Amino acid sequence: MRASEVFSHSTAALLYEIPLPAELETTTILHVSSADGGRPRVVGVVGHRIRRMLRRDDRGLPLASPADTWCQLATQLSLDDLVAAGDAFVSGKLVARGIRVVPLCTRDELRAAIDRHRPARGTAKLDEALPLVRTGVDSRRETLTRLVIVRAGLPEPVIAAPVAVLGGVVLHPDLSYPELRIAIEYEGEEHRLDVARWRDDIARRRALEAAGWVVIRVTIADLRAPEGFLADIRAQRRRRLAF
Repeated sequence: MRASEVFSHSTAALLYEIPLPAELETTTILHVSSADGGRPRVVGVVGHRIRRMLRRDDRGLPLASPADTWCQLATQLSLDDLVAAGDAFVSGKLVARGIRVVPLCTRDELRAAIDRHRPARGTAKLDEALPLVRTGVDSRRETLTRLVIVRAGLPEPVIAAPVAVLGGVVLHPDLSYPELRIAIEYEGEEHRLDVARWRDDIARRRALEAAGWVVIRVTIADLRAPEGFLADIRAQRRRRLAF
């Protein structure tokens, strides 16, 4: 690679450990952008020429900056996945209960990067996505769940609200309506395959219910056909509001 070239788009996002749709996580195609000169032309590489771009060296690899990488993803991702990627960039990876690494960038840096990219393709999608980006998010599926709920006309749930349960333990449901004590937990397929995690999920639900909370569990099947779990949320909200 020349001094003016960096890994960009989905390649940079994966190097930053940003969750992407499976088809992008498994591809062998590399994306490389050049800040000057012509586009890189190498077998197995998609070349891009981008005039306005910040650079970051991460573990010895030349990468587009996190905020610029997010903007570049607008040409590869749907709106919802773009929001999910934005959430990951500004949330910081959860490494232990209640402990996060420093976020890769801030919402203000995302906004500045959008302005640098105007009028490039995807800017309108970026303008639509940025107001939906939130901090404190732990997974792509949590973001997709939140967006489904909001688009259904329900109030936006709180992300990772602290809930004190018996024994002085504080839990943080993925999404919740704290004032109604309704928790919404996304259950990934990996939860079933990891026995320790499965047991922890059961213990979390038991602790929340003992504290007077209702727990609504959401799976990938629910995201594909959300009417059922949305109806559950509406029903529980009606019951709690009636008290």
